[in-house]
Amino acid sequence: MTALMPHALLADLAGAGTTPRLTWYGTGGERVELSGRVLSNWVVKATNLLVEEADAQPEAIVGVHMPVHWRAAVWTLAAWTAGAAVSLIEDESADEAPPHASASQPTRLNALASWAPGRTRAADAAELILAVALPGLARSWDGGPDGSALPPGAIDAASEILGYGDELGYTLSPSADDAALDGVSFGGLAAWASSSAVTPGERRLIAPRDVHELLRDCVQVWCNGGSVVLLSPEVAADTERRSRIADDEKVG
Repeated sequence: MTALMPHALLADLAGAGTTPRLTWYGTGGERVELSGRVLSNWVVKATNLLVEEADAQPEAIVGVHMPVHWRAAVWTLAAWTAGAAVSLIEDESADEAPPHASASQPTRLNALASWAPGRTRAADAAELILAVALPGLARSWDGGPDGSALPPGAIDAASEILGYGDELGYTLSPSADDAALDGVSFGGLAAWASSSAVTPGERRLIAPRDVHELLRDCVQVWCNGGSVVLLSPEVAADTERRSRIADDEKVG
């Protein structure tokens, strides 16, 4: 993997065709299975949106404010494909930000892809807010976890993304030294994503504690031609259901 790893990974996913690359188990019994072709298509559409609406490119910063969820992976891969850095944003009260917030969050974001813009002060630092509905069948902003109205000036990403092209538009390539993720450069993504051994073609069950871990686990598996079965924290905490899913999906 090199500084251009996101483009190579996107090509690998597209080349997987109808083979599953990500299977999501969420609350309420939701199960979403994405083939390599479908997953790459979501990433391409999101990349085109970020480039056209937020001028995403090297040295730009895209905030990703989501829980452990497959859409967090899509928007991160889209930002990387555009050459932009990703800053992972945590929930916080507008009045009671966590002590580390000012140090860990950038003062300016080209875009913020958020499931709940009202839950983070990062929305004030974003030139563009993309309101992302999480349900698999959502085709418009659903109010997020708080049932909120679409923020003034925000883009309804669930609706708008459908209008963007299925072919990747023009993007600028980042350099190896450009930031890809908090504390990780594009040139360092290979080492970051290879901290544990992955069997080529492996189908792996993952139950990440946070989005940073989610991204690392997914990149590890996908760069080795494998498939991810992703559990939300609520599903992962149910040991009986977790065991049943492992049996159904034929994963360890």
